[in-house]
Amino acid sequence: MKTSLPLKDVIPVWIDHLGQVRRLSPQTLRAYEQDAREWVTLFAEMGVKTGADWEKVQSPRQLIRAALEKRMKGLESVSLSRKLAALRVFFRFLKEHSFLGRDLAALVPSPRVKRGLPRFAEVEEMGLVLERAKGTDSEIGVRDHALWEVMYGAGLRISEISRLNWGDLSPEEGFLRVHGKGGKVRQVPLGPPGWEVLGRWKAALSEMGRSLSSDSPVFQHLTGEHEQVRLEVRGIRRRLEALFRAFPDLRSLNPHALRHSFATHLLSAGADLRSIQELLGHSQLSTTQRYTHVDLKALVEDYQLRNPLRRSKS
Repeated sequence: MKTSLPLKDVIPVWIDHLGQVRRLSPQTLRAYEQDAREWVTLFAEMGVKTGADWEKVQSPRQLIRAALEKRMKGLESVSLSRKLAALRVFFRFLKEHSFLGRDLAALVPSPRVKRGLPRFAEVEEMGLVLERAKGTDSEIGVRDHALWEVMYGAGLRISEISRLNWGDLSPEEGFLRVHGKGGKVRQVPLGPPGWEVLGRWKAALSEMGRSLSSDSPVFQHLTGEHEQVRLEVRGIRRRLEALFRAFPDLRSLNPHALRHSFATHLLSAGADLRSIQELLGHSQLSTTQRYTHVDLKALVEDYQLRNPLRRSKS
């Protein structure tokens, strides 16, 4: 029977299901796998290793609560929420595929996460960042300049720009085809600065003898003469962090700051939330609405700075 199978042996089956059916990103799959292994190890230490063992537990709710108290101390709310989400999804899979006779997903609590406002660079600061990003005329300099221009100009996630192929570019129409979360595809416009530097990068690759076929990655490693090695998420994140470190006021920004800045600047310029939601590829409008708080906060600070009645008397 499936319920006699050790739950640690079910994890690879579950991860494969999440990748094939739900089309989660590799980063999310790695995080879920790590979380599930931690939970399964903890439950095994408490004497529960299989679905059959769970059937013998008199109070699953109390056991889950005890595991929470034992494992979750000191975790930030965001990390705790992710680990509990992983457990709920794992329990649901176990029940739906008969590895577990009980539906335990409903017993896993869902703590509310206090989400901070997105950090972003001001328009003037972003201008300085992109100016510095121009770097040199070397192949790496042109490539990195194109990276930052496209990420900011189209509001892309790091994973999305990493997956970009030459076949996803339509310079005549001015659009990129973006492969987002969950396998969703969207069309995103890109302005002249982005297309100009992409043209320079394409010419540099052509001179190096690199393939520009539709399935070739736009952003590649430059090691080797004719290799087509895609620039991975970790490498892009590292280079972006190095770029921000050149500006004292921007050193605390995380790698998503280009995307956050893109959305905030559009909102400040009068773009409506629905349009920004479509450009960013958000499934929920509530995710996009976070940027209204950022814009409102900036408006209040500007008001307090400029309103004569708010200024302190000298």
